[in-house]
Amino acid sequence: MIDGKSVLCLIPARGGSKGIPRKNVRFLKGKPLLGYSIENALNSKYIDMVFVSTDDDEIAYYARQCGARVLNRPSQLASDDVTLEPVIAHGVKEVEAMLSRRFEIIITLQPTSPTLKVSSIDKAMEIFSKEGYDSLLSAAPDTHLAWGISKGKYIPLYEKRVNRQQLPLRFKETGGFVICDRAVLASGSRFGKKIAVFPLTREESIDIDNQTDWASAAHILGKKQILINLIGKRSTGLGHIYRGLILADELVDHNVLFTIPKNHKEGIEKLRSSNYPLEIFENSQSLGRILADFSPDIIINDTLDTNLKEMKLLKRHSKLTVSFEDMGPGSKAADLVINALYETPHPAGNHFSGRKYYCLRNDLRIIPRRPFAKKIDNILVTFGGVDEAGLTSKTLDALCRLNIQAEINVVLGLGFKGSKELEKTYANKSKVNIYRDVKNMGEFMGKADLGITSAGRTVYEFSSLAVPTLVMAQNPREMRHRFASLKNGIYFLGRGDLVSPARLERALKKIASSTSFRKKMYDRLCVHDLGSGASRVVSLILTYERKK
Repeated sequence: MIDGKSVLCLIPARGGSKGIPRKNVRFLKGKPLLGYSIENALNSKYIDMVFVSTDDDEIAYYARQCGARVLNRPSQLASDDVTLEPVIAHGVKEVEAMLSRRFEIIITLQPTSPTLKVSSIDKAMEIFSKEGYDSLLSAAPDTHLAWGISKGKYIPLYEKRVNRQQLPLRFKETGGFVICDRAVLASGSRFGKKIAVFPLTREESIDIDNQTDWASAAHILGKKQILINLIGKRSTGLGHIYRGLILADELVDHNVLFTIPKNHKEGIEKLRSSNYPLEIFENSQSLGRILADFSPDIIINDTLDTNLKEMKLLKRHSKLTVSFEDMGPGSKAADLVINALYETPHPAGNHFSGRKYYCLRNDLRIIPRRPFAKKIDNILVTFGGVDEAGLTSKTLDALCRLNIQAEINVVLGLGFKGSKELEKTYANKSKVNIYRDVKNMGEFMGKADLGITSAGRTVYEFSSLAVPTLVMAQNPREMRHRFASLKNGIYFLGRGDLVSPARLERALKKIASSTSFRKKMYDRLCVHDLGSGASRVVSLILTYERKK
């Protein structure tokens, strides 16, 4: 009932479907096709009674099992050439006689619209009642350059060729629903004088008529609601943002929403430029509201170490909670923990770590692996977002003292402090080029003969291109990067702040002067397949979700 008016829902479902045999009772994603419209009607805030009009005993059985009442349709109203108008008129008359009551509003729901949402039905009911329409029908925007036939010739159905966005707005009926005032039926039609259209999204407007429609509906109904919660600012860098975007690209078959704290401006800017749906929150309360509204099936949380309070909030709103690089107490409560950087010697059953789960950026996946360089002509130095241990200056000092004859490119992170001083110090060093906040990091890496970096994600990025790399850790956490070792082709010196200038120079000299040593590093790097990690991670997440 809405605004004091009773509402009857009729679902016409005859047997004898030819395009898809037994269409209405055929199972789609775990339930009969007919069940979706019945479920929508039963869950509506405003529909009082739900009847299925059918001529088929099997359809009648399934309709009752799904919770609807059944109205037997006469055979003369079940042939291919009969429109819905007399079927609905018959149904209303029979139901009202059966129940000895009159309904003020009639809504027809088609069983062939399984992707229609109950929220759309209820919103349409509210508009119908508030605006006083005689009829309201579901439709989808259909603005494209169209052609027709006149006198045997194809002719354009437009006056001027313009972009789709500039065409007059047109709508195509979806068949999802028609709402009408009971009095309108006396005219023999469900469409009165005051008619309006309720626009549906493309996903909701599927009307199953053939196998292609069926496959499209199955695809849409199989989509998961996936929320990716990230951090990304000067002090943390944008590594978490890039991984979130990589995963979102792999999750193209699902509905993805990004969330990020309000003060993470750099991450917000990057996410906005990607055009993915984004919600910005101020605190845990506002994040909780976003979670409640989105109702995620899966939450991917990439915010480093969590506490139990944070994790409990996420778990309260999702079926599966996944945490990345989480070594905090909250990780014990997560359903799945993935840590490509820091392998766990004795992982719990839901912890997955190591190179197999590294999500390589797309711009690196398309760069061909370079052949081995017998001579070092190009060195890339990059120590992450902040370079907390001051390893950039330490490395440049060593390179300059050794006077290695190579172009040295230095890429500074967003949070690096002292860039002006660094530029001033090396202004007279013609072989040193300093860059900040580059957009084409893959291009820099693809040209490097030697990489020098911290023990973070960049180790994997250099490795994917088989670039011999010297690594120094920024902090104790990075010391757990087990992939960074000579057996994998990485020359790892340990904690950078504990590495003496003399030891650093010896290591650089060894790599630069010994072609055979560098070739061994190169060969060991070539055996690693780091390009399929993202798809492996997504497969793991979705497998865990299905098990929950």
